[in-house]
Amino acid sequence: MNQKHSSDLSDRFSNQIHDLLNTNHVSGWCVAFSGGLDSRVLLDLLVASSSDLPVRILHVHHGISENADDWVEFCQTTAESYSGNIEAIIERVSVDIRGSFEENARKARYQVFESTLKPNEVLLMGHHLNDQAETFLQRLARGSGLTGLSGIPKKRALNQGLLFRPLIDESREDLKSYAQRRNLHWVEDESNAFEAYDRNYLRHQILPTFIARWPRFLNSVSRSVKVISQDAENLAYYRDQWLDQYRSLEALDLNALSELPESEQCGLLSHWVRRRSGYSLSNEQLRVLLNEVIHSPQDAKAVLRVGEFEYRRFQNRLYLVPSRQHLDLSHWRCSIKLEENCSGELFLPDGSHLIFEPAVSGQRITHSQIEVCYRKGGEHFRPVGHSQSKDLKKWFQEQAIPPWQRSNIPLLYSNQTLLAVADLAFDQLCVCEDDRLGWKVVWHR
Repeated sequence: MNQKHSSDLSDRFSNQIHDLLNTNHVSGWCVAFSGGLDSRVLLDLLVASSSDLPVRILHVHHGISENADDWVEFCQTTAESYSGNIEAIIERVSVDIRGSFEENARKARYQVFESTLKPNEVLLMGHHLNDQAETFLQRLARGSGLTGLSGIPKKRALNQGLLFRPLIDESREDLKSYAQRRNLHWVEDESNAFEAYDRNYLRHQILPTFIARWPRFLNSVSRSVKVISQDAENLAYYRDQWLDQYRSLEALDLNALSELPESEQCGLLSHWVRRRSGYSLSNEQLRVLLNEVIHSPQDAKAVLRVGEFEYRRFQNRLYLVPSRQHLDLSHWRCSIKLEENCSGELFLPDGSHLIFEPAVSGQRITHSQIEVCYRKGGEHFRPVGHSQSKDLKKWFQEQAIPPWQRSNIPLLYSNQTLLAVADLAFDQLCVCEDDRLGWKVVWHR
């Protein structure tokens, strides 16, 4: 890269930064700084872009390499080398050696990124065009669909801020030329030469062969990724429209789903799972979900457990629920004394909590001494508007509350009388004819 091309890179970078500032409220910059070539160039370009916002550099210390401590020192020295006040943050992580080390290390880094990012701060990452091509080939080898082949996104929300990759359309060769012209120094991670890692194998053995045969290969991949990404966005839009029409807050209508071709059923299921959990199902997991849960002859007992979630079917609706909803709470109980004209709050063992707000109208509890517990069986109460007592199990059935949720709904008692089923139903005793002070119940899940 000659000086003109280096200047072009600086101009392209500055234009992206200014465009981002014009369209987003940005409180500052946080550079994901490994000390390697890409993050070193990224930091230099940012400092030269004339942005007056505060800059932090974040280095994740994996503690794997014998050179890891030297990289920490390099990070701190680099921050001090600029006249501006650049804060260097060092975060140490432990990487699970079970399974894929590459994937586990990536997850550990992103957990640090999410927890460290300030509100409206932009995390800048140095992924470049070669990274995009490697990712595309790696996912192609795995048999990924549209979503996977969309590659590395240039921008996305991240916790309280934004993740932005301004170098994603620049080649590694151009970044190296820029660094050499600017006399920049960077560190080399020796693990990048370890070809047992898929990405390194692609980088050293496969990608050079493609580029030698097709010199414009990187640009071709970039164009394809953008086309695929746009197609994936369009398909996601139409699937969102369908899901919004045929699902409740937490359940998918399987009657409507069954009217679609099987290939589109799989696509919609995958899309729904990603929307609800943030995770993707493998083809095998999707097959099991279809055959053993959705098409299972036994409704409520059909279940598939994947990671932290469970897939269950009830009344021909598919539910995706956290596994924590199946704690044994039958022996848990807690007493709370409510103070007049004061709010109260009770945190429950499943992570939800009850709030008691003073009220003089509407359905409310007027007993100050309350006992909270969970269902054991045989409970009765007289729902508001009913003249006779009703079995709680029957009430659950009438309300179409899935069986696995029933044992996790807090029950509120006073003097061994069931007054409220969380905030879902109240006993007739909670209806007051006068303006007697009581407490409105709100259940936050």
